[in-house]
Amino acid sequence: MKKLFIVMVAMCLSISSFAGNVSAHLLDRSTQEIQIDEAIIPATTVRPRMAMPYTQAWIDYDMGYIEVEICRPVGVLTIAVTDMAGYSIYNVTIDSEMTPYVTIPMPDSGVYHLTISGDEYLGEGNFMIG
Repeated sequence: MKKLFIVMVAMCLSISSFAGNVSAHLLDRSTQEIQIDEAIIPATTVRPRMAMPYTQAWIDYDMGYIEVEICRPVGVLTIAVTDMAGYSIYNVTIDSEMTPYVTIPMPDSGVYHLTISGDEYLGEGNFMIG
């Protein structure tokens, strides 16, 4: 009985320690993912959908940037950030074969729209800063 009690106490301590580490990690997050809805624009050949996304984006609050990663090259892309009134905040055109990573200066507090578009790809997502 005494051994069972010691084992139960040890389990409770380890669970609470784990929960404390998890909650501290969640409070210490300095990045926020931007959910990108992808739509492949059909060309002459249909590309199969894969589990890995074509693009990923996130806000890095520590560095003060929005970061966009091209995971699978899809030709020339235009990456644009607009505010909800439609005004352009940032706009750049890249060749995804040569430039797989773009950093965008973080705009002021507000709600924004990220568009990643090209002849063979379209990805869009909304995000909020502040």
